[in-house]
Amino acid sequence: MTGRVVWQEQFDLDCPYAFSGNTDPRKRSVRALLSHGKGSANPTPGLELAAADRSLMEVSDLANPEHRAVMWVANAAGLVCAKSYKIGERLYESDRGSSLRDKDYVDLFLLMDSSVPAEISTVFNHYAVHPVVGDSVAHGAELFGRLLHDPSVDLRMRRALDRLVPGDVLENMLRTWNDTFGS
Repeated sequence: MTGRVVWQEQFDLDCPYAFSGNTDPRKRSVRALLSHGKGSANPTPGLELAAADRSLMEVSDLANPEHRAVMWVANAAGLVCAKSYKIGERLYESDRGSSLRDKDYVDLFLLMDSSVPAEISTVFNHYAVHPVVGDSVAHGAELFGRLLHDPSVDLRMRRALDRLVPGDVLENMLRTWNDTFGS
């Protein structure tokens, strides 16, 4: 068929919590999508910055690079915020810390390694006062700062990256980020 691509993939549909229409944090559905079935989209705290700070990019299908589309993609600050929420909430705000995998720490390292700390800080500060996403972004920045200074996170990140990244590279990167995000 011309102009139509059929996808056979399953995926989770997450909606930034601030955009979900929910007023009760215990509810796990997006009001506007209830006609599609309960749980068709998950209201997820921490995705707000990823939705607000984004850029149009051409994205290629990994399996077939000839299939391309221009779409909105979250910038690095939004991804750092979302990953900080995932790790931080599981470590500090629930009993799900054991569900974290080395991959979560590697993902955060890769985001940090490919970003400029001052630029990420600027984006966090800009959106932390936004009337819709501000509370979420401020909490994400708080979680990120807490992760940067948590010895158990430092240990997990070092263990996850042990064979991938020389210790001095990780040490220098963490020092730079700590200098930017304070103590």
